Amino acid sequence: MSVFTNDVTVEPGSNPISVSGSSVSVTNFPATQPVSGTVSATQGTSPWVVSGTVTTAFPSSSTSTVTQVTSTAVNQTLLAANVNRKKVILNFNTGIWSVKFGTGATATSFTYSVSGANTSITDTTWTGQIDAICTTSGKTVNVTELV
Repeated sequence: MSVFTNDVTVEPGSNPISVSGSSVSVTNFPATQPVSGTVSATQGTSPWVVSGTVTTAFPSSSTSTVTQVTSTAVNQTLLAANVNRKKVILNFNTGIWSVKFGTGATATSFTYSVSGANTSITDTTWTGQIDAICTTSGKTVNVTELV
């Protein structure tokens, strides 16, 4: 069952996130944050009443691995799956790339298409394998993994 209400306010510390109708006001960027805590919902009359404490925690990292991958014009693994990954930064120096968050990148099976030099992809949620294929061999991508 879906729970809807017209006004919801979540206050992590002193930085509120407010939702009113279809408008969202966020004053504590980044807007997407991992949360932890306990929230309870009690159904009396409509709407449901939701209460509890939510705390936010920004993911942090003290270790990074930086590698440069040179394209071979066939599918390559840029990063193996890593459940400890906090963030990945892919910076494409040259070439036309098809990047897949998953295995087996092709020109028709990809997550991102990169066609410009000095293009970056940054992700903080994907911990699985990342594959890529470039249309030309000899092109490079810098891969940074933060754990």
